Amino acid sequence: MKLIECYVENFGLLHRYKVEFNKGINCWNAHNGAGKTTLTSFIEAMFYGVGDGRKLINDEKPRKKYTPWQGGRFGGSLTFEVGKKKYRIERTFGQRPADDEFA
Repeated sequence: MKLIECYVENFGLLHRYKVEFNKGINCWNAHNGAGKTTLTSFIEAMFYGVGDGRKLINDEKPRKKYTPWQGGRFGGSLTFEVGKKKYRIERTFGQRPADDEFA
């Protein structure tokens, strides 16, 4: 599988953030708090969704942790390639898993 493009509409501090992946290894070198971990969590959420973290304390719950700083629903899209076929995942996340949308 090859990641092609990632668009974050809202996810934590990331807002209207677009990344195009290059062939090979992609690296991000940025200061603390720039959103490196948030971006990797966003990619994971695109594939697997955001859990509700029932057993975690409030500050660790993913829905609370990645609720957009500017408010509103959060989500975006991820384009990837498997073999010679391209796929695009679009997700938006609400306050509860029942509010999530996937295409």
